[in-house]
Order: sequence, then structure tokens, then C-alpha cells
Amino acid sequence: MAGFLEFLGLPRDADEEAATIALTALLTSAVRDKNPFVSIEEIHHKISTLNGSQYIDALNALPLLLESRNPKARDLLGVIGECCSAKEALIAAQEYLERLTRDFQRDPDDEAEREGEQEKRPHVDALVMTIDLYTSVIPRLKLRNKSAFDTVEPHIAEVQEAVAAVQYHLRPDEATGLLDSISSLVGTTNKWLLANPKGGNLREALLSNLLSQALSSSFHVLNLSIAQRTFEDLYPRFKLRRGEDDSWKEADQVVQRVLTTYQDLGPNSIQRLSIPSLIRFAHTSAGESKDLSALTEILPLIIASIQSNSLVDESLAVLLKFSCQATDADFSPEVAGPLLSILPELASGHPDPQIRHISFRILSRLLSKTPPPLRIQVLVDLTLHSEFPQMRVAAIGLVKEALLEALASPSSNPFASPEFVRIFGPILFQPSPPDLFTSQSITLDEFEESQEPKRLVECLSLYYVLLERDKDNRTGIRDSDILRSVENTLLAPLRAKLKGWASGAQVSEGHDHDHLPSLLPLEIALERVDAAKSSLD
Repeated sequence: MAGFLEFLGLPRDADEEAATIALTALLTSAVRDKNPFVSIEEIHHKISTLNGSQYIDALNALPLLLESRNPKARDLLGVIGECCSAKEALIAAQEYLERLTRDFQRDPDDEAEREGEQEKRPHVDALVMTIDLYTSVIPRLKLRNKSAFDTVEPHIAEVQEAVAAVQYHLRPDEATGLLDSISSLVGTTNKWLLANPKGGNLREALLSNLLSQALSSSFHVLNLSIAQRTFEDLYPRFKLRRGEDDSWKEADQVVQRVLTTYQDLGPNSIQRLSIPSLIRFAHTSAGESKDLSALTEILPLIIASIQSNSLVDESLAVLLKFSCQATDADFSPEVAGPLLSILPELASGHPDPQIRHISFRILSRLLSKTPPPLRIQVLVDLTLHSEFPQMRVAAIGLVKEALLEALASPSSNPFASPEFVRIFGPILFQPSPPDLFTSQSITLDEFEESQEPKRLVECLSLYYVLLERDKDNRTGIRDSDILRSVENTLLAPLRAKLKGWASGAQVSEGHDHDHLPSLLPLEIALERVDAAKSSLD
């Protein structure tokens, strides 16, 4: 005791008030002065070794330490949380939290806020440290006239308000720290309320709401790559060779801790139609996710998330598991319809190529489980009416998948019947528009710049496969009238147009080499089709 008073520059008989004032002055200087007489590190060391915690004025010290960027300030805050008056520390934390919440709630686009952004940016670390202080202080509170639940409820509500306000200020590393601190606060408070159960029948709802708010505020900046990782687990041959990228691991560990905290709260802590339920399903391994009925129940949330471009990564991870485990019976038209209406847009228009690829794979998988009438309806729409030209091309591959599945099965299927040619022939076995090659208006450059060369290559590929694989002529593709129709509407006009373009290109010196890359795939596809037709004779 005397040693600490000496450190403060006070006589041995100095009273507690004088020591508190002197310590506050040293802390103020250590935090705010460029060249303080005593550093925060030294103050922390003296308080810890000379039993000086009784002289800390939490109401004045806490705001000073929360504003400091010195790592040792966090250690001193730990001393306040563990040794100072729990009541005073909680009051100080509450006052500072109110100020932080007001800062976070200000309009980030305000001109005054834009000037000196780095200096004026709300201190997210201060929020995390304040939450950690709550975690230390709440179990030390002495209950008087109120129950434990009534004592802690307003403080949890204040933390939840601050967490809601901070969501637009978070960076990825800060979001991870916030989630971790909230998980610790909820876990500690839950144990304290269970030990003091009087009046605490709303414990589970109170704490799960705080956890859910933390997830909602944080998830938009966490880069967990859960859809890509789930896809690679389910389809190892498609695993990307991108080196050891462990950037997601720390965040994933924190999310797992949050989900464990939910479990500790009780069986009903996660509502099924909620963001946490979607996150839980996304972060449950495919082998453990067996409750297909529960997955079906959250499909409205998945659809809403994809439409609003929020939690798309988690939504796709859940759909990957669902599509790999569900049977045809599980995948009813009522479930299929909404998903098959939103996945094509995601597979075509999302800026992330991995999201587009995964969405297309899910679309393919779900179509394979769809009843043939609905599958035909969707594929006709995609190949004919899709607003995305690249989807009209890619969807031909989906038609080919359906065709090959049907031909490989002895069961009756419209894809392995004359109905296939009747429905898809006018779409796939002629150019788009139908007079594309008979009109003189389109130039080679215009043709190359469109999606039509790629689409026609896919169409010719499907025609070739159909000629080769439908040996029993179940679709009628080998009928002479069908062969003649495809020749007249597609093959002959294309052949003539390619010949004309090639002749014109030869007139311009070196111009034929410029166009070779786009015309060569069509020429090769035509040659394969002609060879397949010749083998039928």
C-alpha cells in the first residue's frame, strides 16, 4: 500500500481520495499527453504488483482507457472489471456505451463526418472492450431488490442497441472480435442467470436476441467462403487450386463458438425462420445435416436472402446440402418452383464467378430431381426466354443432361420421346432469330460479338449427341423428315453463311486469321454432325 502511494508521489499517510485523484491524473497524462511522465504500461504494472486497484476511479478511468489505442489499456480495463466496484464499473460502462451508440447512429454520409474520416470514425474496438467489461462485471453484481434477470435485462438491451448501430462501421477483423465478445458475454450471463433463476424465465429469449443481432450486424463483412468450401467437400474434383488460404478459419471458429452458445441457451434459442437458423444449417457439415424437413421450412428465408443479396453464401451452402441429400419425393414442385425461378438469375448475373458456378451446379442438380413436366417448362424458359444471353447458352447443357438421363433409362420419359423434338426442335435446331443466316443485314463482326456462335456450338453438340446416343430412335430424331427439317433450318444455312464469310475474309488480306477463333468451333461442330449423319446411311 505504502509502495503504491510512493509511486503516486504521495506521503504514506495520504487518504484514499487523494490517491484516487493522483492516479486519475497519471492515467489522464498517460493517455492524452505526447510525452507522459508515466506510461500506461508502468501504471498497469504498479497497480498489479502493489495492490493499487482500490484507488481506481472507474467513472473517470474507464472512458480514458477505452479511448486509448495502447494494448495495455485493455489490461487495465481487465483490472477494473475484476477488482473495482462492480456497480461503479457497470455505471461507467453504461455511460460510455450510450455515447458510442450515438456515434454509431450518426449518418456516415454526413459531410462533417466525411472530413477526417480516420480520426472521426467510431472506435469499434472500444465497443468490444466495453462488452468485455460487461462480461467481467455482471457475474460480480450483488442482487438487492431486483431479480438477476431484472437487473441484467436493461444492460443486455443497451448492448444489443449498440451492436445494431455498429453494423455499418464494421471491418472483417472487427466483426470477428465483436462476435467473439458477444458470445462470451452471453455465455457468462447465461451461467449467472441459471445460478440465480428467480424471475429469469425469459432468459433464453433475451440472450438469443442479442446473439442474433450480433450475427445480423457482422455477417455481411465476414468472408467465410462457406458455399465454396461446401461445394468442394461435396465435389472434390472441382476443388480450386488456390494454395493454402486460411483467411476464413478464425471467423469460422468464432461462428462455431456462437452456435455452441446458442445450444447452451436451450433447444429453442434459434427460431427456424431466422438468420441464425440459416447460418446454423450452412455451417453444419453435409454428413450431419439430415433434417430435410427443417431445410424445407427455411426455403422461404433462403429465397428472400438471395433476392435481397444477403447471406447468399450461406443460402447456397444450404441448397448444396439439400440438393445432394433430397430425393425426388422431397423435391416437390412447390419447393422446386421458387428455387428454379431465382437460381438462373443468380447463376447469370452475380458478380462473383464462384457464386455463378455454384448456383449453376445447384440448378443442374435440382432440375435432375424435378418431375419431367416442370423440368421441360423450366428448360424451355431458360433456352428461349431468359433475359441473360449466357444462360440461353448454358441451359442447352442442362437440356443435354436431361436428354442423356432419359435415354439411359428404359422408363417412359418425355425427354426420350418424339415430344422432345417437338418441343425443343424449334428452339435448338434453328438459328436465333430464324432468318439470321438468310438475312443480309448481319455482318461477321456482329455475329462474333453476339452469344449466337456459342449457342449454335452447343446446339450442334446436342444434335450430335442425340444422333449418336438415340440408337433406338426413341425421339424420332433419325426420321427422314426430322433430318431434312434440321438440315434445311439450321445446317444448310449455317454452312452457306460460314462459306460466304470465309470467302469475304480471304478478300481482305489477313482478315481470315482474325475471325478463325470464333468460326473454327462452329466448323468443327458441323463436321462432327455431318459425320454422324453419314453413319446413319
